[in-house]
Amino acid sequence: MVEPKPPEEPQRSRWLPPAHEVEPDDPRANDAGNYIGAGLLAFPLLALVIGLLFLPPGFAIAFIRRGVGDGRPAWIVLGALIGLGWLGFLRVIMRRVMTAKPPDEP
Repeated sequence: MVEPKPPEEPQRSRWLPPAHEVEPDDPRANDAGNYIGAGLLAFPLLALVIGLLFLPPGFAIAFIRRGVGDGRPAWIVLGALIGLGWLGFLRVIMRRVMTAKPPDEP
């Protein structure tokens, strides 16, 4: 009979400590539920952001086209107000995102 070989010991890095010896600086880092919860909350937030970016122009165009086609000036005004409000929203957001902040002083 042939004797089975003993299992070989896995190679270890010379520079990195073994993973089981490294302790996280925050004890909550080992809890997988936090990461799963954050990932699940990201989906509705992503849908909300996409909706805020793409739905208002579509509504504005629909109101303006229907207002012109049916001869309803109130719908044209409503479409224009929705479009202008959306553009104002984009302007405020882009100003916040694109403005340079002064560096923190040490």
